[in-house]
Amino acid sequence: MAAGVKIDPFGNCVERREFRDAIQTAIDTAGRYGIHASPSFLVNGRLAPAPPPFLAPYDYFKLLIEEELGRLASNRGK
Repeated sequence: MAAGVKIDPFGNCVERREFRDAIQTAIDTAGRYGIHASPSFLVNGRLAPAPPPFLAPYDYFKLLIEEELGRLASNRGK
């Protein structure tokens, strides 16, 4: 129980397969976005590539978001 999961209720849930369709739908949706690993991030519906090792995560996401905002602004002017 190190992760806080109660084994019996979890096992019963898995055996019932109650959420199987919802899980499969989530997997299919992720695949359409090119997501095949966790964690993965989307910025305005676009899959964010892996961050470079020299850039802090905050700075990397800030850069991606600013880039996307710039792309949207330039598309509006067209």
